[in-house]
Amino acid sequence: MKTGKRKVIARVVDAGTCRYYRKGRTFVLGRFTPKGLCDSAYVALSRDAQTMRAGGTLPWEKDGRVLTRCPDPAGALWELRLEGAAAVCRPDSSEEKVPAAHLKGAPTHEVRICRGREGGCPFALTELADLVYRVEAVVERSGWEGFLRKRFPTRILPHQRLKIALAACPNTCTQPQIKDFGIIATMRPTGVTPQCNGCGKCEEACEEGAMAVREGKARLDAEMCVGCGMCIEACPQDAIATDGLSFRILVGGKLGRHPAWARELCRGLSIQEVPGMIEKSLAWIMEHMAPRERVADVVDRLGPDALLAVVMGLPRSDGGEGRPKGAQDGG
Repeated sequence: MKTGKRKVIARVVDAGTCRYYRKGRTFVLGRFTPKGLCDSAYVALSRDAQTMRAGGTLPWEKDGRVLTRCPDPAGALWELRLEGAAAVCRPDSSEEKVPAAHLKGAPTHEVRICRGREGGCPFALTELADLVYRVEAVVERSGWEGFLRKRFPTRILPHQRLKIALAACPNTCTQPQIKDFGIIATMRPTGVTPQCNGCGKCEEACEEGAMAVREGKARLDAEMCVGCGMCIEACPQDAIATDGLSFRILVGGKLGRHPAWARELCRGLSIQEVPGMIEKSLAWIMEHMAPRERVADVVDRLGPDALLAVVMGLPRSDGGEGRPKGAQDGG
């Protein structure tokens, strides 16, 4: 079997203490370094990946997969396998089974991202490496870690962590609708220009029925559009106008005993505006969070409009007060 042109899938199975990669993040390794993969990781992965692509075997290969760790002290552990090969599923150890003493250093937040353009996703509207770095930086300087460790000094359970999901398109594979914060990339058409020749390519590409050819001209139903950008990509005449890439922010989703869908906080943000909105929102949430509450509880109790007024710099309806009864500073 010829394998020289096959690609190797690299997936993080243990992020260690690395600030850049998260467990589950995936890259497709071909002949060139994929965007978003740092030099340190590429050096560690490329040699083994080249051997696998050429059809060779490695002494430490097991069940079709190769484990490789980044060389730096905070390096992540990677799993390599050939594209198309079945992934080996290994049940993760449950944190509930770990003694509480070992959970004192448990992570206080997690940021999940999809493959994005870095991973070769055909639906992705953008790369996410830069944005996830900015969001991580915002969470770190917000004081969230100290805030949560003060609230739960003995153990931090998975549902108490701050959960953020980034999606490179409205397909939302990372499930931002059930996270504390969801960030979704969109590209919405704003109209059809006279260049349209009525070929129907946009109508074929749209799965929402938002684009339809009528009387030899494409027509846009903005109410049906979800902002996937597929019609824009499919148009051979470049006849579909757009304001370009933008982002939606959802807030207040959760699973558990009382699940809740995240609600839209705002849309139409540039990639530069997203981190600032997350930073202001997180500060507001920490200010108003009562004991035993989660992010979704705060948003449900005070309403997303109250949060939006703060992050947009509008007058606050609570007159600048609004702290819940029983709320504690930092805990």
